[in-house]
Amino acid sequence: MVETSKEMVPWRPFEIMERVEDEAVIQELRGEVIETLVYEFSDRDGRRVIGLSKAGVDRVASEMAMKGEVLRELDFELMSDADSVTAVVKAGRFAVSQDGREILLETVFGTKRQPRKREIYVRGKDGKPVIKDGQPVKRVEEDPFVVEVAMVKAARNAKRRLMPESLITKVIDMARQEGKVRKLGPPEEPTASRPPTPSRQETKAPAPESDISQEDFVLQAKAKGYTNWREILEALGVHSTKEVREMTYRKALGQLPDKTSPEPEGISGTVDEGVSASEEAEAEPALMEADLDF
Repeated sequence: MVETSKEMVPWRPFEIMERVEDEAVIQELRGEVIETLVYEFSDRDGRRVIGLSKAGVDRVASEMAMKGEVLRELDFELMSDADSVTAVVKAGRFAVSQDGREILLETVFGTKRQPRKREIYVRGKDGKPVIKDGQPVKRVEEDPFVVEVAMVKAARNAKRRLMPESLITKVIDMARQEGKVRKLGPPEEPTASRPPTPSRQETKAPAPESDISQEDFVLQAKAKGYTNWREILEALGVHSTKEVREMTYRKALGQLPDKTSPEPEGISGTVDEGVSASEEAEAEPALMEADLDF
């Protein structure tokens, strides 16, 4: 009788994490919103391993932009052979002054070798991977997104090298509070090798080509006098950064009042005597995303 216990199935967590990240990158290329910021798993010795996803790296970059530093992709190179595509991306960290001037502080390179073919687990009618002779059964197929995935992951690796550990730790804590940590298990678990299919509410159409990036939005919001996301959400009358993303950053920026402009005479200090301070506090909607102070 063939033994099919979990102990006989190889547990390669980093391989699984990369496979899950591949699927997340492809989903993002298709215009879907990726919520997972952090991957977490335990190795064979029970040690907990935590890593940022591509979306998590983008969140840290946004945090840096709020503090006056931006990460930019400066150059890239693609090298290919019969079996794989290797991408090399040069990224830089810039300090941005209040008047918009940028000073290059440092540059690094990030690389990623992406195989042209990828392994897919064969699944039974119950949705679980088929196990034969103690091994999950796989099939190999050509990856039509090999170049795009290699480029995105190389840029991710480069930016990750430019990020301070303190902000990475902060984003990991934020991900826990927001429920955006994905725990990975051994390959026989369906959640380990197949990312969850987003619901209709989570699936978003691609952002218009004319939209600005999140980093540019943060920089321009900062130029208008905003120092954290909480102030931005209150000014726009929304409850979460997700709502800002859905309305497009360009439109949100256009609706964002300029706090640096002086208020017209007669408006500043006006108080509605019909609403008490306590009633006004009770009427204010609670923020849906935790830890929005940067």
